[in-house]
Amino acid sequence: MNDRVHSLSPSTKPGPTESRWNIAVGRLAGIDVYVHGSLLILLAILAVAQLVILGSPFAAVLGAASLGIVFLCVLLHELGHALAARRYGIGTKRITLLPIGGVAQLERMPRRPSAELWVALAGPAVNLVLAALALGGLTVVSSMGLAVGWIRAFEFLLSVNLLLFLFNLVPAFPMDGGRVLRALLSMRLGEVRATEVAARVGRFLAVGIGLLGLAVNPILVFIAIFVWFGAGQEAAMVRARAALGDAYVGQAMATEFRTLAPTDSLREAAELVVRTAQRHYPVVEDGRVVGLLQQNDLFAAVARDDSQPVGAVMRRDFETAGPAESLEAVFTRFLAGPLAALPVVDGSRLVGWLTREHLSEFMELRRACLQPAPAT
Repeated sequence: MNDRVHSLSPSTKPGPTESRWNIAVGRLAGIDVYVHGSLLILLAILAVAQLVILGSPFAAVLGAASLGIVFLCVLLHELGHALAARRYGIGTKRITLLPIGGVAQLERMPRRPSAELWVALAGPAVNLVLAALALGGLTVVSSMGLAVGWIRAFEFLLSVNLLLFLFNLVPAFPMDGGRVLRALLSMRLGEVRATEVAARVGRFLAVGIGLLGLAVNPILVFIAIFVWFGAGQEAAMVRARAALGDAYVGQAMATEFRTLAPTDSLREAAELVVRTAQRHYPVVEDGRVVGLLQQNDLFAAVARDDSQPVGAVMRRDFETAGPAESLEAVFTRFLAGPLAALPVVDGSRLVGWLTREHLSEFMELRRACLQPAPAT
């Protein structure tokens, strides 16, 4: 193996990895829609439980269909966020439906408080419109004296959307209400301070929800934990974004790193892992990045056959970054999924290497530089 060390001069500032559990189900308004596999398992469990308890295939289908309607409303809620963000020039990479709700992965968060306010309100507004339509349908079918099944269907649709509307407007992260509160506070306090205040409000509410759950319903305790940690994560993310500021990838990337070739053996790659602190490696052929070898993939493959070439194990579907790309945008990409490292390319030329560790160290350094000097 050629022990290749890239030592590059610092860049000067110029003038998705998907979860394997995510299943693509289509596109809506030009946005890829995914369903997490655990949600499908939940649907199957619900159907089987209904079948066993009630002994009726119709009840099993009805139960699964009811949950499906709930998540259709969640999907439309997330689409509302995505379309509102599009109006401000912010794209949405994907919408993913999870057992705990939905996530619209925006390319970036709105920086202007007014934009964040409208994007946050768009989701609940969709549910409010759906509730109004359900109420209208309920009024019509009741006046026409249609079957009870139609009445119950519209009642269910009404209650689901009212619940989604009210729940999402709770002023606590990660619900929309927390973002609405932050946007309103940001108009006077600035984003970082507003987020800290909104996070404290969210944690206060989480304690109240948790105490209520202990007395009334254990599910509320789960929601309280979700809100508590969501508030902390949002505050940490905004502090990180503030630390990154207008920094760009060329400032944080490593310029000395090892690379592998597709023809190198896994045994040689494993030896390189032992000799260096580097955990992931760009795979380069003829000066061009053709793959990415992650440590977990390497270890799993070595256990089977360490004579295989790196090219048989490397990931050919990988993301890259440009040296002039905003670090805030890259930070969002790292948060969005199991992204471990990014080759930094200028055109087709490999010019740097960026990992989660590099980004974390750079943020810590920026925070230290931004701290006021102690009084003497």
